[in-house]
Amino acid sequence: MAGLYAANTLGAAVGIVVAATVLVPMLGLRGTVVALAALDVACGLAMWLGPAARERERPPVAHAFSDPPARANLAGLLVLTGLLGIGFEVAGVRVIGQVLENTVYTYASIVCVYLLGTALGAALWQRFGPTDRFTGPAAFLLGGLAFAVAIGTAMMVATEPIYDGVREGLAGTIGRGPSSIAGELAVAALVFGPATMVMGATFSHLVLAARGPSGGIGWAMALNTLGSALAPPLVGVGLIPSMGGRWTLTLIAIGYVLLLPLVGLDRLRRWHVVGPAMAGVVLAFPLNLLLISPPAGMTFIPGGIREGVMATVGVAEDREGARVLKVNDQFNMGGTRFSFGDRRQAHVPMLLHPDPASALFLGVGSGLTAGAATLHGDVEVTAVELVPEIVGFLDAFDPHNRMDDIDRIVVADARRFVRADERTYDVIVADLFPPARDGAGALYTREHFAAIRGRLDEGGLFCQWLPLYQLDAPVVATIVRTFLEVFPEASAWIGTYNPRTPILGLIGRVGEPPADLPWILGGTDPDADGPSPPTSWLAGGGERRGTDMAEELVELALARPIDLLACRMLGPEQLRALGGEGPLNLDDRPRVVYAAPWYTYATGESGLERIEEMLALPDRERIVADDALAGIPASQDQRVRSFIAARDAYLRSRIAMARADLTAAWDELIAAMEASPEFRTAAVIAVSEAEQLARGTLAPPDLPPFAADPGRAMAFLDRIIAQQPDFADARRVRAGLTRLPRG
Repeated sequence: MAGLYAANTLGAAVGIVVAATVLVPMLGLRGTVVALAALDVACGLAMWLGPAARERERPPVAHAFSDPPARANLAGLLVLTGLLGIGFEVAGVRVIGQVLENTVYTYASIVCVYLLGTALGAALWQRFGPTDRFTGPAAFLLGGLAFAVAIGTAMMVATEPIYDGVREGLAGTIGRGPSSIAGELAVAALVFGPATMVMGATFSHLVLAARGPSGGIGWAMALNTLGSALAPPLVGVGLIPSMGGRWTLTLIAIGYVLLLPLVGLDRLRRWHVVGPAMAGVVLAFPLNLLLISPPAGMTFIPGGIREGVMATVGVAEDREGARVLKVNDQFNMGGTRFSFGDRRQAHVPMLLHPDPASALFLGVGSGLTAGAATLHGDVEVTAVELVPEIVGFLDAFDPHNRMDDIDRIVVADARRFVRADERTYDVIVADLFPPARDGAGALYTREHFAAIRGRLDEGGLFCQWLPLYQLDAPVVATIVRTFLEVFPEASAWIGTYNPRTPILGLIGRVGEPPADLPWILGGTDPDADGPSPPTSWLAGGGERRGTDMAEELVELALARPIDLLACRMLGPEQLRALGGEGPLNLDDRPRVVYAAPWYTYATGESGLERIEEMLALPDRERIVADDALAGIPASQDQRVRSFIAARDAYLRSRIAMARADLTAAWDELIAAMEASPEFRTAAVIAVSEAEQLARGTLAPPDLPPFAADPGRAMAFLDRIIAQQPDFADARRVRAGLTRLPRG
């Protein structure tokens, strides 16, 4: 039986690898199911049509061992070892998931290791395990399981150094993608390998004890599988949120020790097994299994870490009181420290609707995005969040997230909520879902986009924000093609002017789109320029704009209608060029889920290439300006074209700066100032960088600072002043630099 169990489990491990890496990417979900079903049919036909099995004499064995356990004791062992074994897997995956990438390949790697360890343990027990006695070997195996679970838990603490060490060590040999998967396999092997080997041997031993004159193997399998089925709800949904991963794993290890009385071991001999097992538990479990760390320069607030069913969530704070939401150890989900982009994610789509009365936000995070929407007058805001612990921390960001003004906060899966909700909305905004994370790719499918379209009122719009720094060109193209399939006249809008971690909003509408945005500039004085938004923001009434709204848009560089218009990166024609020809992302063919992880594994965060690709589209600048100017007074034509040209030059300057090309970066800043003096961001950044270079503090992102060069800085300031003679800040900074030593 142990050998057969080993062979079957080995096949399961192979199935995991083949399905995740070959069948689903090639055939899709339906095709994979059909292929595997056909293989099952082929096996059945081979058994039916093959040569008849030879009859062998069955020995009249009443039981397998000379000291069989009582039937009730054996039933308890089978159920509880199944529960504890899968419970260890559930809790272990949750703990190491704080560090690993949590892609579809992550889980395939973990389950593959789990099955391989079980198969190897069963095979070894088939070869070396005793077949004449039950009690002693069973006690040895249960004690070994307690010790192995303790050791596996101790290895979880080293998840990050193990993963990083293997990934970096093999990157130069096999590439970063395969080396990252190798790192996840190494973590899984060290955490689960020893325990699963003992589990395979233990199950094999218990199954042998279940043999009787009329069988008994099926009965043993049923009981063990029943215990396994109880583990996910009991451990994953019950124990981890209430006790945390550390004490859940402690309880599992102790649980194996508590099973010893069921094997019939006398008390004196029991301590020979209990002692070493409990020693391993005592040594391993004072360890801290909260593997998330705060961002640099920050600490977690008191009570600021919570373990939940799906993630460990923390709130970190710096010395100035700015806060950040951390989910596992991979994601900073916004907060007051990074609120600029979070709030713009709400205002850009909200301002693009003439008169929104209702808005739905899929993904809450720190709540700053959904909260910003409440500034748009009498608008009903609904927010949906998958992770309950994130919702539980919303008060940590109050009053910045205006959570008291959000009408409805629902803990639910976004896909299911959209299908189940019966309301319709004027604006729906989808957050930056990490595309490589297992399951998140389903939020970029045609079926999901179509369901969202069905939740929009006539004239309503949907904005799907894309984290371009987590996507390579083929995946971006797949998502864009899929979006255009549902929203053919979609456009793309940039969230911030940061090309290293850019976010792009795909915006589609229901019904005829307005002649693009006539309410933004139409009827507005071309020279309107003040601390509050022009009257065109009011969309026919004063209720949409208040003091808070005016201050908010000034702070976010959206106070003037032209600032919003400059966020437009691509129109429908350019989006179709970006998407190109190719397959869509479908529920049945989840291409994003299987393709996005390779970019995350291989390169990490970098959005420079995605912005360059958009800037390089043929005749892009003219087409974007033509699209944006449709329906806008002719007096605004050159102003808008110049502003968009300045925006593009500024983006090119930031790309050059990220690559430490200071000459190109500053030339593009001057080009942006020359194209449009209204694009103030270029002049402000130019003066700031000149001052930093003079003092030796100017540094490209993640690189050492440039050497201090006051002479070059003053020469650059002279170029700035020549472009904008009335820019007082440039003159002030230059006057201050004349007192610095030349070098």
